[in-house]
Amino acid sequence: MQGLAALGTEALNHRHVKTVLDLANWKLYKICRGLVTLESAEEEGGSEGAEMNINRALDKAWETKPLAEILEAPISALQGLTPQDDELFAKLHIKTIRQLGTWKFARWAEAICDLADFENLNKKS
Repeated sequence: MQGLAALGTEALNHRHVKTVLDLANWKLYKICRGLVTLESAEEEGGSEGAEMNINRALDKAWETKPLAEILEAPISALQGLTPQDDELFAKLHIKTIRQLGTWKFARWAEAICDLADFENLNKKS
């Protein structure tokens, strides 16, 4: 992807994300995106007192934290990511779960893959 450059490739390849499709479907991005989306429901008062069990997505230390705190956690709070990932993604200005969930390159990859289903390869209507 234009603009992602070597730093992005290094961080993503470290996690076996090598194509636009891989990035669009990367489960750790999808977890972060889902958490960011749920924050808006919480802000609207729709989840007051609600609890969600996402223990298979978070490291044990983060499982009982409030959503606002989880969103500001380092990405290594996700199961499967390490402090080394924190360092690699920090070079891309991604230091938190919120930032990964709103990362423009992942959103663009997702949009490209979603719209590819509607592409007309022969250029006819």
